[in-house]
Amino acid sequence: KNMFHRYERPEGSGKLWFSMLGVTHGGVTAFDLPELPKTQYRGLALFLSLPHPQALKGFDSMVSVAQAIAQELDADIHDEAGYLLDAAQLQLLRSSVSDYTPPPA
Repeated sequence: KNMFHRYERPEGSGKLWFSMLGVTHGGVTAFDLPELPKTQYRGLALFLSLPHPQALKGFDSMVSVAQAIAQELDADIHDEAGYLLDAAQLQLLRSSVSDYTPPPA
């Protein structure tokens, strides 16, 4: 609720590929749509839930969107620990998504 989602198809149907929330000084937060035009965010959190039937497609789409946003805003892309992501780290993340196996139930 109150987060943005990217689905498989442009019209918003199909599998959910990834989601996005805002980042404020207080941490990750849902968007308040009526207040969105006047709200300032320190960043955006894009995330893909695993396991996922199309994990690599979702991951690649998420990275593409993150790169487009970063380019448009002259911003950087960081990992969940706050470290700047470069091509090597992105490839490691992609490999971990590809190799993901859910923990035993």
